[in-house]
Amino acid sequence: MYCANCGQPVSGEICAHCGAAVSAGSIAVARDLTVTPELLATNLSVNERGERSIRGNALTWPFHQHHWWTSIWMPMTNWFWFFGFPRLLSIGWANDAIRRRVHGDVDLLPRISDLGTHFKVGVVVLVMGFVYLVLPGMVASWILQVLWWEHLSQILHLLSGWVTGHAPPNFGNSLRNNVLDMISDASAQFVFGLIAIPLFIIARIRYAVTGRISSFFRLFSNIWLSFMNIANLLVYFFVACLLLVAINFLNGLLLFTVIGLVIPIVLSGVNIWMLTYFAAPIARCVLEHEKKDSL
Repeated sequence: MYCANCGQPVSGEICAHCGAAVSAGSIAVARDLTVTPELLATNLSVNERGERSIRGNALTWPFHQHHWWTSIWMPMTNWFWFFGFPRLLSIGWANDAIRRRVHGDVDLLPRISDLGTHFKVGVVVLVMGFVYLVLPGMVASWILQVLWWEHLSQILHLLSGWVTGHAPPNFGNSLRNNVLDMISDASAQFVFGLIAIPLFIIARIRYAVTGRISSFFRLFSNIWLSFMNIANLLVYFFVACLLLVAINFLNGLLLFTVIGLVIPIVLSGVNIWMLTYFAAPIARCVLEHEKKDSL
């Protein structure tokens, strides 16, 4: 721990260098940086009440960090998803950025010294994403296709009878019921997505906060946290959709230009660090929940 007032190491309740109370001013730091008052001044700002806060907004916060150029290239590797390994690096970077912010680190940017950890975390998140989303989605899609084919066969049989003048007496009701059943089956898959995606986001953020893989398997607790963070999740989804539309629009607009070769890569990085910014309120709620569980 380091004093947030002078940046010097502290070992007791009072900073021996400036006399500030540790409980009011101590702050964690990344292990690969030496904390100095200059570093604190670069990364943090002081509001009118004298409280320290993170400099920058959702878009600019990385550029207020010490030696930012050595870190922000990592989320930009998200664009190279088809190569596999770069995508893992960007996922690990995002998790570490969330962890640093919620635990109050002075340096909010993940560093290249933790490259191996970023890849490992990326693998865990990717596998859990498959378990949470892809595998159940494949099963649900297969069931939906079977059910739809059954309903479609019945609808075609009813229509062929109607065309040839051999429609059953309950033709209208049977046709309506089959169509409604198809809509109901499709709606069930949509509802599954509405439940599974927020649960996975909560579990991933919880993993970033705790560092424990078991965070993905605490289903009921994650459901509760999803309800507690409905507003934050809606903001997160809105920003994610907005960024997706903006990135695709600019990609299409600049596709055949020289700058179009660079802009998509930069925007993929912007997408990652903006979403980590909006994940912070959810992460703080998760951290408070973990503290209560440990009591």
